[in-house]
Amino acid sequence: MTVRDENTQPDGNESAARGDESGSQQVESPVNLDVPVTNPNLVDVIETLAKSPTPEVIDKLRYELNQANYLAILIADDSSIETTETEGQVKFVEDSHIGLLSVVDANENSFFALFTDWNAINSFYEKRAKALVPPAADAWNMVLHDDGHGVVINPGNHPVQLTKEHVEDLLANANS
Repeated sequence: MTVRDENTQPDGNESAARGDESGSQQVESPVNLDVPVTNPNLVDVIETLAKSPTPEVIDKLRYELNQANYLAILIADDSSIETTETEGQVKFVEDSHIGLLSVVDANENSFFALFTDWNAINSFYEKRAKALVPPAADAWNMVLHDDGHGVVINPGNHPVQLTKEHVEDLLANANS
């Protein structure tokens, strides 16, 4: 798993941590952690969708949703994460309880929360955050294996709520 800490330097660079859950081997990240997670095209489409939900905008949204790398807030106490001798690498302590943030709608349905960038996290989540950085396909698989009803992207500002059926469709059409 790829973990990113919210430590943002004045120059805009974020510190990153890489590792796997067992800590037994190095895992190559599918995401370049030397570049801050931003999704300007997706953010633009989400804002356009809020104003003008045309079929063309919805098609562009589907495309951009599958191109994005997301941030998923990691819920774990500091004793669950150990630093290693390798700079920028962490491992999860065996038998740790680690979770990811979810949100609940008015009907008490739980949805996995994903964010397009740190600004979206900071506008919604007041605590200092650590985040996993899954690419779209990994994020969709996490949603489909979760007990909730789907996912909400950027729950704090212009939220995009997707059911598991929507997510299955995105995953099935990821390469088109």
